[in-house]
Amino acid sequence: MTSRSGATKTEQIKTLANACPTVTITGDPAKADFFLSWDSKTFQQTSWHGHENEFTLYSADKDVLGTGAAHYMKNAAKDIRDLIESKGEKKS
Repeated sequence: MTSRSGATKTEQIKTLANACPTVTITGDPAKADFFLSWDSKTFQQTSWHGHENEFTLYSADKDVLGTGAAHYMKNAAKDIRDLIESKGEKKS
């Protein structure tokens, strides 16, 4: 999981773990079924419009599986969960 600005990586992991209690979150790419890039911005960084959380989910082979955006981190985590579940896997 990568983060460029706004929320910390720890905040993202905590929020994702709450939304996806059955998903194992790992920092070891060799153990991961997915790779998540999650860009969180502050409200001010969005220039008062746009989404504060944008994400891309990749397969272990680095193929794009899906993208999304949400205003709130909690909603982004739920969208990420739904995307993972739609791919039929339970590990991240």
